[in-house]
Amino acid sequence: MSSANRILIVDDNRAIHEDFAKVLGAQSQDSTLDSLESELFGATDTAPETTFTVDSAFQGEDAVAMVHRAVQEGAPYSLIFMDVRMPPGMDGIETTRRVWESDPNVQVVICTAYSDYDWESMSATLGAADRWLILKKPFDVVEVRQMAYSQTRKWTLAREAEEHIDTLERRVRERTAALQRTQKLDALARLIAGIGHELSTPLLVAGGNLEFALEEIEGVQADSGLDMSTVCSDLVNSRDAIRRVAGVVKDLHIFGQHVTAQTGPVDIVELVNATTRLVHSQLSRRGRLDTHIEPDLPRVIGTRGTLEQALMAVMMNAAQALPDNSPADSRVEVRVEDGGEFVVLTVKDNGCGILREHVARVFDPFFTTRPVGEGKGLGLTICHEIVTSVGGKIDIESSAGTGTTVTMWLPVTVTRAERRRSQLRAQPHSATRRVLIVEDESYIVCQIERALPDYEVVVAPTIEEAVLRAQTADFDAVLSDVDLHGVGEQSLYHRLAAARAGLEDRLILMTGLTTTAAGQAHLDSVATPRVHKPFSREELRAVMPACSQQAA
Repeated sequence: MSSANRILIVDDNRAIHEDFAKVLGAQSQDSTLDSLESELFGATDTAPETTFTVDSAFQGEDAVAMVHRAVQEGAPYSLIFMDVRMPPGMDGIETTRRVWESDPNVQVVICTAYSDYDWESMSATLGAADRWLILKKPFDVVEVRQMAYSQTRKWTLAREAEEHIDTLERRVRERTAALQRTQKLDALARLIAGIGHELSTPLLVAGGNLEFALEEIEGVQADSGLDMSTVCSDLVNSRDAIRRVAGVVKDLHIFGQHVTAQTGPVDIVELVNATTRLVHSQLSRRGRLDTHIEPDLPRVIGTRGTLEQALMAVMMNAAQALPDNSPADSRVEVRVEDGGEFVVLTVKDNGCGILREHVARVFDPFFTTRPVGEGKGLGLTICHEIVTSVGGKIDIESSAGTGTTVTMWLPVTVTRAERRRSQLRAQPHSATRRVLIVEDESYIVCQIERALPDYEVVVAPTIEEAVLRAQTADFDAVLSDVDLHGVGEQSLYHRLAAARAGLEDRLILMTGLTTTAAGQAHLDSVATPRVHKPFSREELRAVMPACSQQAA
């Protein structure tokens, strides 16, 4: 029975209890009369009667104890009919006061035939009359029923209102906390962006100069026969150290995107490479990690951080499935391939595997095959939610002793075939390859010119000059610093489209860390190739054919 319909009768007269039971428990019509009415007039629809659970207490002390116990059991009374005179114990007014100490929400009807208390004295003891009414004896049946219905309904509505207010307050607290976290993350992202920007340009220049110096010295050594191996070795070590720091800066870039990103295009190659770097140290102690990534993969739809979380969870599961004592024979293979409308990401291990009867349950919440205390059973559930929420699919194949294969199908922004058709339509017909560089740092321009010796380079230090250049000449590619690209309709992407249709499809952005959420949202909205600072010559050259291979 619902607490909304629990009524307690408090009176020292047993006959009164019987009267209340008849009034509150009686049906509206006798069953015999109901049958005769149906035979004479046919079936009739009657409104369902509200039924009550009626309990009895014969003294005030008993009533206080019963109310307290009901609250403790989670089934409180909604209404009490309270007699005033109950010798030899407490009277009804004192009992009501004591009852409200245990349950301040219960409604009370004060039943009296005497003028023991006037209105002022009862108000002084019981407070404002929003929780209690007065019922004069002798009772009218309709009046008792009406009070029972109205007061229990009032109690229910008050509880619902309290629950609604509690829910609203909880949501306000949660959203306030989320907003505070977002503000902290935004501040952290801006800090990371500033650090990354200040580091990426010097690293790009230093790394490029080291590579060119190494090539020059190797050439001199070959021509002159001089032994310059020590110098070459030092330069190689310095170049590798620069590349290591550059990798850290790129990971900062990824983290900066992670904390502020919304659903949009995600570079799956960069995501897989970053994730494998993160798990490599833990996985290498158990076995070998092999990665196979098909070239020229399209971007996928999703959120960088959540997709990285899903891949990391699957890879950590694969690592934990490998035995502890045979790293030479253990292997985890990550394969990324173009599947048309999807990029197919596969993680395969040769570990212990899963019993066939358990495979169908691995995506169920809190299901785990690990010992108690070693797994929560939520990792693959969350992976399933992440992948399916962006329109993808995830599947698992496994059997005990043969290893496990997890396959994720991630939807692409533009298929490879569509991208190539667009590039073919956008290609210029000039036999000489020309690149427009939109960059205001002269030493970065110098590095790009040296990295692309087979291109005719045209430099525009501002977006306005770049647009003027585009209006007067065609280019195989446009390399632009992301800070000069702009946002919205005034961005270089849109202005190139207006100046020379198709040239926007040959735009390549040189990105560090965008410093605003609006800037990141705009970058996510345009499907342009990217090369992240600090980049090597190989990374720059690798992205150029995507825009200019037909002109080569």
